[in-house]
Amino acid sequence: MLCIWHRWRISNALDSDKPLSPFLKQHIERCPGCRDHYQFSLYLADQAKKDLASLQETKTSTPVSSLLSQLDNTPEAAQGRRILIPGWPLAGAAAGLAALALILVLFLPPRKGSLTAFNPLSEWDSAHSAVKSALEKVDSPYRTELENIKTSLTATAEFLHKFYVSMGPESLLE
Repeated sequence: MLCIWHRWRISNALDSDKPLSPFLKQHIERCPGCRDHYQFSLYLADQAKKDLASLQETKTSTPVSSLLSQLDNTPEAAQGRRILIPGWPLAGAAAGLAALALILVLFLPPRKGSLTAFNPLSEWDSAHSAVKSALEKVDSPYRTELENIKTSLTATAEFLHKFYVSMGPESLLE
């Protein structure tokens, strides 16, 4: 159902040390997959706490402790600030690239056959006539039926005309 959402909420609650909502607890009781996820997440959190405690114990008793103490004694750490890279080189590089792009767009002459050759509206008439001729060539059943009716009516009219001429107008009045 929405197990992905519930599992994210479980992980978020455990990461921030917040209690689970009653609705989430009910879902964990009903859903075996989310229950397994919750139990595994609890195991990971406990394991991380144990690993952190063991790392803090070994910090003072191993050669790593001298390296960590040297890092803790740097002037930046003593003053409580971070080493920041100034942003002006990045801003200058971005401005330079923007200026270069603007110069290329505004001052370079357009190449022949570039976007000016692609104009769909200029080709509308030729495309329209091509589609119209293609539709005229299509042999639709209605067109065939109309042609057959026209042929039949023409043949009937010719037959009646010949019959009328051969009999004469006087015989038809009688």
